[in-house]
Amino acid sequence: MTTETLTAAEALRISKLKDPSVYVAAILTCVRRAAEAGQTSIKTYECGFGDGRLYGGKPDKVQQAVLDELKRLGYRTEIRVMESQFVDIWLEVSWKD
Repeated sequence: MTTETLTAAEALRISKLKDPSVYVAAILTCVRRAAEAGQTSIKTYECGFGDGRLYGGKPDKVQQAVLDELKRLGYRTEIRVMESQFVDIWLEVSWKD
């Protein structure tokens, strides 16, 4: 019988994947860098926003919580899709007037 070892640190990392605040914080870090560079939007794949499951589908509960929190903070959000040889899916976050 084989058993897979799971450390406490690995378990904590896995559990944080279901915490929207972790993704919001990562996105806001990117927003700050972009704003400091004079940009008014970012493209991000955080929280699985680049996942093919979003193609023609709806965000999962964690993704929706991220979208809701960003909107609450005053950001505009849009899940974007570009179809070419491959399909690219991402979350656009903007803070334009």
